[in-house]
Amino acid sequence: MLKGELITRLKVDYFALLKSIEGLSKSEMKKKWLGKWGVREILVHIAAWDLESMKAIEYILEGKIPDLFKGAAGFAILSKRVNEMNEVFIKQRQGWSMDKILEELKENRKKLIEYVRKKCPPNLGKDFKVRWGKTPITIAFFFDYPHDAIHIEQILKWRELI
Repeated sequence: MLKGELITRLKVDYFALLKSIEGLSKSEMKKKWLGKWGVREILVHIAAWDLESMKAIEYILEGKIPDLFKGAAGFAILSKRVNEMNEVFIKQRQGWSMDKILEELKENRKKLIEYVRKKCPPNLGKDFKVRWGKTPITIAFFFDYPHDAIHIEQILKWRELI
């Protein structure tokens, strides 16, 4: 993956996310329909992971394993850690208004795009010798998961738009 491809994806996904929630009332955004989550929690989650992504990139560029992967022997432990982090992110923003959440989402995505633009090499598959077991952790590997697209699809399905 090239830096420009990631920047484009981050921009397109951000606008697709906004489009997926267009017209929802504040109360609709607070409704839980995905287990303990609704639109509010998805937006908090994405905004928080944009910040975590910058930390992960910084570690990778320094040749260090991101905190997320440290001590996680396998995907089951990694998945559990992600879920625990998500709970913390949501609790930290419990009293926030939807406007504040949307502002954080906007600002964090803007910061992530700028961070990628300024700090990342042109080829995000560049090997900085970071390993998770035998798996090379590159910036491309970190962003390989279609994170935003999955959540956009969940929202659109809930809204019965697809």
